[in-house]
This record gives sequence, structure tokens and C-alpha cells, in this order.
Amino acid sequence: MNHTFSAKNVVVAYRGGARALRQFDLDFSGKCLAVVGGEKDGKTTLVNAVSGLVNYDGEFILDGRALLKKPSGNNVQAILEDYCLLKRKTVRENVEYPLKIRSLDLTPAQNAIREFGLASYVDFKAAKIPEHVKPYVAVARLSLVKRDIYLFDDILRPLSGDDKELFLRKLKEIFSKLDGIIVYATSDIDDAKFLFQIMRVKAVGKFAKGLRIVQPCRHGKALVSRAFGKGRGEAPERAVCDARGNAHAVFPGKLSESR
Repeated sequence: MNHTFSAKNVVVAYRGGARALRQFDLDFSGKCLAVVGGEKDGKTTLVNAVSGLVNYDGEFILDGRALLKKPSGNNVQAILEDYCLLKRKTVRENVEYPLKIRSLDLTPAQNAIREFGLASYVDFKAAKIPEHVKPYVAVARLSLVKRDIYLFDDILRPLSGDDKELFLRKLKEIFSKLDGIIVYATSDIDDAKFLFQIMRVKAVGKFAKGLRIVQPCRHGKALVSRAFGKGRGEAPERAVCDARGNAHAVFPGKLSESR
């Protein structure tokens, strides 16, 4: 099922007046939107704003309804770079958490523990498990409750080598099962290519070295009318996607070419 998601003149300003997002507009219809950019390009700010974790001007609209500007006001789930695990709780307790607080049957959590290969870690505190296991715990927990928007913020950055490749494959499988909009923010353009089957990446006009548009081949359409601000006034004021508009992400900044 395709959803519509838009941003209307969204501005996020921090102390001192620096703008991490400035007059950001987006019109998206589909399922998956990849947001690709370098350090301090605004990826985390976007995720936090949609989650209601930071104050912003303007509005985000999902399927014709404006999102509330507070964390508890919307059916949105985010996984940030630290995976948002309850460090003093066991892996089992972490996975079960969204079901327990809703007084739901815990059987799906038990199934998820098996599906994500977590059986040998169920009694470990989250703070003590290996780094490469943490994203599996976070995504297992996320998959148990249906959300309108799923947000991912550079969750692969701590991983490398085989650990990263294995998790990418699992994440792609999970994305195919989720029913909601997926916003995937990453500093590695190759991750976005793998997850969303992107046809090509191209530089545009005078922003040839600093701006890339990522075009997945079949995950909806989007038009980003203004670029993300970098907080120092260096971002281009406008970034227009190609006429065909196949779902894309726009960010200034150097992109990783690691794979």
C-alpha cells in the first residue's frame, strides 16, 4: 500500500540561530524514501523532527493528516544510530517491550527472537551484547508493532565487513514486510542502492560535487523542492529532482563510496 508524506516549509533552528533544516518541502507518494548525505547535512535533524524529538516550524503531513509536534502524538517509530535499546534490560525484555506496554500477547516477540537469531543472547543485558547484535535487537522490536512511519538514522554506521553485509540483507527482507512509509537516512549511498534497488545516481548542475539525487527504480515518487541546510548557510537553496521524479533523496555533502 502506498502512502503520501509531505513536508511544508519545515525549519529547524538551534541555539544561536543556526538552521539545520531550512524551508524544507517534500511531496512523496510510495513506500521507501532514502535520504543520503554526509556529516552535518541534516539527516538526523529530519528524523528527529518527524519523530517529534526537536521543535520545528512548518508541518509534516501523512496521508492528509498533519503530524503532532511531540514524540507521543504520532504512530511513528525511529531507530537511531545508538539503536535506542534499554541497556539495563535483557535482549528478551527489549524485544518484548512494545508488546508488554500494550498488554499484548508475547508470542510474536518469541518468534522474532528466533527469526533474528537472538536466542543465544536473550538473557544478556543489552549493554553487554556484541555491537553487531544490537541492530538485530532494535529491528526485531520495531517489527512487532505496525507503524505509519518507520525512521532509520544511519544504523549501519557502527558495522563493517561481513557483519554489515549480513544485516543489510536482513534489513532488506524486513523492509519488504513493513506496511508504512520507510525513511532511511544514511551516509553511505551504496547502502541505499542495495536496499532500494536504485537505478542510478547523478550529480545535478552547479551542485555537481556537493549534491546527489538517489533514484530508486520503483518505490514511489517524490519532489524535494528545497535542499537541507547545513547550519552554516552553505547548503544550496533549491534542489529539483528529475522530471520523472522516481523516489529520491537530496542532500548536499560528500557521499561515501565505500563499496
